[in-house]
Amino acid sequence: MPTTKTRRSLDPSRRGRRPRWILIVATLAVAIGIGGVVANARLFGAPGDGGSTVVVIEPGTSLRAIARQLEAERVVRSAKGFLLAAKLTGQSSRIPAGEFDLPRDADAFAVIDRLVHGPVVQHKVTIPEGYTVRQIATTLAASGIATKEEIDAVLADGPFFRALGVPVDSPEGYLFPDTYQFTRGYPARKLVANMVRRFFKTWDAAMEARAKSLGMTMHQVVTLASIVEEEAAVDDERPMIAGVFHNRLRKGMRLQSDPTVIYGVGDRYRGKIYKSDLTDANPYNTYVIVGLPPGPIAAPGEEALRAVLRPANTDALYFVARNDGTHVFSTTYTEHQAAVNRYQR
Repeated sequence: MPTTKTRRSLDPSRRGRRPRWILIVATLAVAIGIGGVVANARLFGAPGDGGSTVVVIEPGTSLRAIARQLEAERVVRSAKGFLLAAKLTGQSSRIPAGEFDLPRDADAFAVIDRLVHGPVVQHKVTIPEGYTVRQIATTLAASGIATKEEIDAVLADGPFFRALGVPVDSPEGYLFPDTYQFTRGYPARKLVANMVRRFFKTWDAAMEARAKSLGMTMHQVVTLASIVEEEAAVDDERPMIAGVFHNRLRKGMRLQSDPTVIYGVGDRYRGKIYKSDLTDANPYNTYVIVGLPPGPIAAPGEEALRAVLRPANTDALYFVARNDGTHVFSTTYTEHQAAVNRYQR
């Protein structure tokens, strides 16, 4: 006969109770998990300060030194955690030098991603229309891209500018006025080259063709445009001023432009033009020389270049400032003298 298996009887008092060892294991797991979270936060978590800070990583800085720097500047909570995160992500050798705006509320992994993929801090420098090379050098030095001495050395390198397409050794007039961006450590020579390339991007084939139709070279157009730029205070008057100068050149009259006198006097300029300045025999004094000076006296903008290439159709031969930024234009010397007496004397 088959045997009959007997069932073990269950104690009603133990129903629904878990063995004690399960509770112990569960408690340990929770403790380990909490401990892991805490350890993870201490290693990789954000300092929690909020906001951000600009950090400069110099070329040649080791990963360990970068980690200490970030911990000291409270970008990461732990230098050790940053090093471990860099190794875990395979980015140990990919963190570049540069200037970074880093958040203080991101974990170590996010900070590494920002360092590797950017963006880096961009600096802007604006060169206004009508700035001379000397003013541009001062502006570039003030922006922090390089020292004044380093920038002066670049601007004095004639062969460098010849190689870029400038027809003379001096970059005067060919450093195009615009707003430029650069990063920390960006070579000053490269930024200056970008300024020249920006000029040649503006000076296109249509401008070249128009200059030839006027019987002018590019250098002559830039030279006259620089004078127009310095004379014009109101944008709409550029073509009219250019028209006056074209008329005077065509008739063999001296340009008699005050800004050329100031440029020629240079460091000897005393805040206003004296009679001795008007008779000073230098190649930029258009009260003395006939025709254009040997080169530009400032950086003309695109509108000044276009004004010289498309001057106003006018018979005017003279203009005088009204002292409000505008000018009175005259066709005869008698009319001009009346305007001078009214507005200047």
